[in-house]
Amino acid sequence: MTDRRLRLIHSNTVSDRAKNERAAWGFENAQQLGLFDDFCKLRIILVPVAEVTSHKFLRALEERNPELVLDTRAFPDFFSVFVSTSKALDEFKRRGIRYDRVPVQTAVDPEEAWKQLAELKVHLKIYLERPTNAPIFLLASTKRNLSQLSDRLKGYISQEVAEANFEEISE
Repeated sequence: MTDRRLRLIHSNTVSDRAKNERAAWGFENAQQLGLFDDFCKLRIILVPVAEVTSHKFLRALEERNPELVLDTRAFPDFFSVFVSTSKALDEFKRRGIRYDRVPVQTAVDPEEAWKQLAELKVHLKIYLERPTNAPIFLLASTKRNLSQLSDRLKGYISQEVAEANFEEISE
């Protein structure tokens, strides 16, 4: 065996394979810029849980990809859309969705109703401080409860946010 000195040579030129991989990665991960800046627009999706099928609820979660689910029901259960409440919470956790429960009842005295809405406003303020374009799912038991809550909430949100879009998922 001979004792030759090894020479390591480093080349600054990039191989054709590396160039092609970089170009392919850049093409796949490129993002189209929007024409209109709607990043700060708040989107609230109103969901009457008792009147929505499980398929419709899961499809809405998949399509809209919310960051926050605010449950305003006094007694939250997900038996109409999931097998159990624990399965629903596991699904939210799996998708990276934060679940907050803020009970808002419509048949209480006005002072208590304003306290409940103030707590809801605190949760919305925390969400608004983070720059995200993901919508909020607002859960209520029925359409009637949801319409009463959304009427109060529209005026309440207009104090904090310039624009808010309200959408409803219904059967």
